[in-house]
Amino acid sequence: MTDRGKEYMAALSLNGGLASVKAMEATLGRPQREFTYVRDRLIEDGDIYSPQRGVVQVSMPLIAPYVIAKYESAREIATTKLLSLDTLRRNAKTPGQTND
Repeated sequence: MTDRGKEYMAALSLNGGLASVKAMEATLGRPQREFTYVRDRLIEDGDIYSPQRGVVQVSMPLIAPYVIAKYESAREIATTKLLSLDTLRRNAKTPGQTND
């Protein structure tokens, strides 16, 4: 999995494993067009799927806690600068944001 894929999975996991594109934009702090290729690759690899338009969900719900637990160590060795877990958490809890 790519570094950005790990970041996307961590963001999705922090949103309970099911999130709208809007919630993912807020959590990642980037517009959808900047992570579309990552989402498409994760869908292709079977890590996530889209149960309906504009929504993504992890394929294996029990993996979310594991992803969160391992993210910071993966981030430390990443070759791409990734958002910290704390930043992702703050973004995921932005006031007024809904995860629908």
